Amino acid sequence: MGGRVASANEQATISFTTMLRKADDTEREARGRAKAFIGDLQKLAATTPFEFSDLQDYSTKLVSAGIATDKIIP
Repeated sequence: MGGRVASANEQATISFTTMLRKADDTEREARGRAKAFIGDLQKLAATTPFEFSDLQDYSTKLVSAGIATDKIIP
């Protein structure tokens, strides 16, 4: 089970790195922004009745639609 969680987290990091990358970003900057956002999602999941996987899925859709990450997490 731990391997699946680690794999899912790495896939989320890759996805958000791609979606959150700005034109003048380095890979490291984009990855850092993605990891920070995922950390925020994990904190939200820990303090609300929402599951992390659901928050990740909804956030992916919102970011893909052009919604800024600071508008996704209250």
